Amino acid sequence: MPDGDIVHSRLRRLYQKPYKWLCEGTATSDECARAVLEKLKQDIKAKGDLPILLAQAMAASVAQIISNLEGSRESDFAKLSVEFENLVQQADGSPYIKELILRAGKGDLNDLRSGREVDITHTSEAIWRRFSKGGKETLWLTTFSTILIYEN
Repeated sequence: MPDGDIVHSRLRRLYQKPYKWLCEGTATSDECARAVLEKLKQDIKAKGDLPILLAQAMAASVAQIISNLEGSRESDFAKLSVEFENLVQQADGSPYIKELILRAGKGDLNDLRSGREVDITHTSEAIWRRFSKGGKETLWLTTFSTILIYEN
């Protein structure tokens, strides 16, 4: 294996076997992709739609500020940040997932506040993309999300 015959323990157990196949070259690219797709589907089912629902709720709140961005004050962004925290606290789900989506929402909000380029037409998708890049265990999700889209 390229990294010294180590299957990383930080990689969720769900993905260790396909990762090992990929590194060792014991399976074809198609076999690896198929195995990862199956594991990805299991992972998404296990996590549920909580990240998507929270991203949509956060996006609805951000829409209020986007409609009057020039007139928005620092206190408006602070209130929205607290609202994000309340949304996440009220949600039922994995604390890890909730923390990642909260970081993603606040990151997008911070970019908006500081004038960085933000996708304001697809806010919930932008928050979800940031969420999917947020954790090491979601690395497979971002890598193979295209496969999932085309598979279904």
